[in-house]
Amino acid sequence: MAPWTAPVVDLELVTGADPAVAAQVDEALRSCGLFFVVNHGVPKPLVDNVWAFVRHFHAAPMELKNTVAETSETAPLGFSVRPSSTPDVTGQERYETLFPEQSGKGRLNSWPDESGAPGLAGFRACLSEYGREVDALAHRLLPLLGHSLGLPSGWFEQAFEEAQYFINAVHYPPQPKRFCGAQPHTDSGVLTFLAQQDKPGFEICLPDGRWIPVAPPPVGLDDCCPILVQAGDLMRRWTNHTYASALHRVAPHPGTGDRYAIPIFWGPSESYVLGTVPGCSDPLTNPERYAPISYPDYISGYFAKPRSPEFTALQRASWTEAQAVAAAENVIEELEARL
Repeated sequence: MAPWTAPVVDLELVTGADPAVAAQVDEALRSCGLFFVVNHGVPKPLVDNVWAFVRHFHAAPMELKNTVAETSETAPLGFSVRPSSTPDVTGQERYETLFPEQSGKGRLNSWPDESGAPGLAGFRACLSEYGREVDALAHRLLPLLGHSLGLPSGWFEQAFEEAQYFINAVHYPPQPKRFCGAQPHTDSGVLTFLAQQDKPGFEICLPDGRWIPVAPPPVGLDDCCPILVQAGDLMRRWTNHTYASALHRVAPHPGTGDRYAIPIFWGPSESYVLGTVPGCSDPLTNPERYAPISYPDYISGYFAKPRSPEFTALQRASWTEAQAVAAAENVIEELEARL
């Protein structure tokens, strides 16, 4: 099956709440929950350095990685080894993840000893700069989001005066056969920003239940690093299911070596209480589904272990029946069947 290319927003051509581009964003978020941005202002050399640091970190001895291991006090920050959702033939049913930093006051961030392994000098400075650049990009998208929902100018900006975000640095070790590295899921926050790479494996589930590989726009990864913007569960909740939360998984291809990912999960200020976005509910046809909630309370519930059945039900409430079946079965087709 041919890869699917999401809508592409060229921010070099956008000034403020450009109506045509806002309509494009609106359609993308209603239908599939994601779109690409190019010419977004995040320097490509910085993105390349992030990839290099993430590779060096995951190549470091396990003893060093365990010094920043996730604990009950730091969760979900820190390093952890997590099971994949389908077995492989080697018994290495895992992928590695590091949440080194969450923005905001009083966070217990987890940074490795940069002298403990080759190539780590400057790790924290580089990833912190990347977080700031993506945060700036997210703010540039707010006028478009506001216009797409018919909101007054500046409506979204008030919610993100001190936006919260956290960075993940993921490693999928190479495997001799295709398997699901990250199980079907939707992301937690308002928006997720995922820099693209030249290795396949990221797939979304369309409303009809089909798993489709997502291909970056043909701008050339040597010239620009496209960034995939995904709506998360909090965006879906906030808009009362007007916007979809992108259901996706990662199924790395054999023979392509190690696979890395550097998503940034972005949300509103800690003090902001999220009620239903104006215009996204109607007492008769689309009543409000959720009570207002603050971002810290929402995230605490999202990462609670174990997560309550009520929360899980809310998370999956807007999946179509076909998506729910596809996520539960999680069939990984052989590559030959997809071409």
